Order: sequence, then structure tokens, then C-alpha cells
Amino acid sequence: MWSANPTAERRESKARTRTVCAGIGQYPRNYLRAGEDRGLFAMESSALWQKNRLRRTSRDGCRQGGRAAGLADNRGMRNLLPKQAWELIRQAATAGSGAPLFVDVRMEIESLYVGRPPGVHTIAWYEYPELAPDPPRFVEAVLREAGSAERTIVLICRSGKRTVDAALALEAAGFSDVVNVLHGFEGDLDHGFHRSTVNGWRFDGLPWEQM
Repeated sequence: MWSANPTAERRESKARTRTVCAGIGQYPRNYLRAGEDRGLFAMESSALWQKNRLRRTSRDGCRQGGRAAGLADNRGMRNLLPKQAWELIRQAATAGSGAPLFVDVRMEIESLYVGRPPGVHTIAWYEYPELAPDPPRFVEAVLREAGSAERTIVLICRSGKRTVDAALALEAAGFSDVVNVLHGFEGDLDHGFHRSTVNGWRFDGLPWEQM
């Protein structure tokens, strides 16, 4: 349609294009496509989405988690695939001695409604609504449940990101054997932004339960 002020119209179109959809902190910025009706939004490409998500996870961990406190790196951390971690737990249970403490560091609501491995103890790295890690509180809760910093601690979260920061905090506090379950319970996102389709505890067909 002909416009009496094409310059102003172009500016308005560019402004619409730059309009940011404020998400809930779980997604990167989505931009409003100029010319689309009813406020349809275009998701960024999968590769860029993953890159931004990992960058944000690292940034938040540095600002809020153990890394901000200058904790040691994860050279002593053991990274096991879900099946390897489950075998470690099963073998220790069969031997009847030195059973690892299996800790789910997700929020309680995640563990209850999304699902969790059997026998896991929920000790959240952060909780809703603060969503801010408290490493000293977390370490204290794990030590209280474990009984000793010499006990093996197996950590699992949604996709294996939160457990890295949690493990760093435990190692800095003197825990000698910390295991990170790679890919976590739900695993990485696929190209359709779905979990449990690429890797992870549930994808591997390991035992799990749900509320």
C-alpha cells in the first residue's frame, strides 16, 4: 500500500523487527518478523540457540555458582555416561559396602514431575523462585546426607550442566570422589527442541520413576 511517509514506515518496520519477546529465561531472544500477523515469532536456528544457551549457562555459573568463588577446575571430577553411572551404583549396592550417594541437583518440582532415577536424593543446586545457587548451603546439605566427604557422590541434573558447578563446589569443600553424569536425566535438545531423544538417562532406557 502507498504510504505518505515511507521513511517513517520503514523505521516502524525495523522497530517491529527488533522487538524482543521476553521469555522465562530458558530461551534465547526471539525476534518479531516484520509483516507477519498476530505476533508470530521466529525461533533462531538450532545451532545459535544451543550456542547462546551454553554461553548463558557458563555466564550464570560464573556469576552465581562455585566458579565465582574461585573454585578449582574439574580435573578431579569423574564424568560417566548414564549407563556407566548406573552400573557403578548397582555394583556398590551388590557389594554391600561403600554405596555412593546419588544426588539429583535439579529443583524438586523437576524431579517429581519430569521423573528421576530410583533411590536418588534431591538436593537442589538452586530452587524456585530465587534460581540462584548457594554453594555453601548445597555443600552442607550433601555432607549431612553423605556423612563423610570421603563418600562417592554421583550427581545428575537435566542435561549435565548444573552438575558441573555443583561438583566444583563439592571438590572445593574437600569431597574426594565426585561423579558427574554426562547428559543428565533428559539429555541434550534435538533439532526440534525436544529432550530424551538424543542421549541421557531416560533415553538410555535406565530405570526411572515419576510422581
